[in-house]
Amino acid sequence: MFLFLPPHSQEYNIHYYLNHVYKILKSIGLSWITSRSKHPRQSLETQAEFKKTHF
Repeated sequence: MFLFLPPHSQEYNIHYYLNHVYKILKSIGLSWITSRSKHPRQSLETQAEFKKTHF
């Protein structure tokens, strides 16, 4: 598991596991949003060509 150390965590001895951070965010009405991952073999040239021929 990933351990999240907020600022000043050493000073106040505070640490959270990432799963708990999700629960804290949910309890205050927020969510954790991440960007969509990219395929390792994606080709920007191929995408540009596709857009030219299909749109």
